[in-house]
Amino acid sequence: MLAAKGCKLIIALFLILPALSAQQMAIGSYSIPTYASLPIAVATGSDGALWFTESGGCKIGRITTPGYITEFPLPVASCPYWITAGPDGALWFTGNGIGRITTAGVLTLYPNAASLGPAQIAAGPDGALWFTATNVIGRITTAGAISSYSVPTANYGSGGIVTGPDGSLWFTELNANKIGRMTTAGMVTEYPVPTAGSGPIGITSGPDGALWFTEFYGNKIGRITTGGAIDEYPVPTAFSEPWGVTVGPDGAVWFTESNPFRYFYSNMGRITTAGAITEYPVPVHSARPIGITTGPDGEIWFVDD
Repeated sequence: MLAAKGCKLIIALFLILPALSAQQMAIGSYSIPTYASLPIAVATGSDGALWFTESGGCKIGRITTPGYITEFPLPVASCPYWITAGPDGALWFTGNGIGRITTAGVLTLYPNAASLGPAQIAAGPDGALWFTATNVIGRITTAGAISSYSVPTANYGSGGIVTGPDGSLWFTELNANKIGRMTTAGMVTEYPVPTAGSGPIGITSGPDGALWFTEFYGNKIGRITTGGAIDEYPVPTAFSEPWGVTVGPDGAVWFTESNPFRYFYSNMGRITTAGAITEYPVPVHSARPIGITTGPDGEIWFVDD
């Protein structure tokens, strides 16, 4: 398994026993058939399986909770990056454009979105998909109609995007060091992150009515209310490069620490809504966890590129 570095989908089984110590947490791993597949993102599908992107293998992967993997090849020019469950029951992903794949494996590509430079994608509150892109926030309907809205800060840095509890789209501005909020009408408000050069990248809607985000360079987890008030919480491990973030069924926020070179092993992190952080070692040498989601089985799934 260690020889197949970069070809693993890893499932964390420790969520059901959160009171145990880090040494008692159980983490299982599954090797992806395609070598050097470089999985980046993972999402729960409407079929009760996990779907993930293979940016190196130019495939979309599907794994059942028992660990059975199926791969769906894409055109070489359509190597995928991010993936999310759509309101139509299909999975939507970014790459060289936008793609849609049904749970039966039927693929549709929308290459006309390629000029926007799509990055991360999420289901919106209006029945469409919204995505971060170069200098804009994009929107694609389930019928494939694309529109875009300008972000005030040029070259803001395409990060994560999520629907907030207020019915707006919230996104991270990696280069601009801001958190953005966009209404479905395209009105944007930006909030500077207090830590200079923090590099906000992942974002999720929290269980407390706020948004939680990762600070890749700042080595912190941030929280922003819908009114724009920001709190930051330092990650105990230095230079951990927190990236992906999701809400667990335990009411805490879970995140990946993507830098394995600090101590040659990475961690999974958990932060309560009160700001208490616990880290759990990933027992795979040089693992680099990125995308993360809560699975249909109530466990935390994450990918290692």
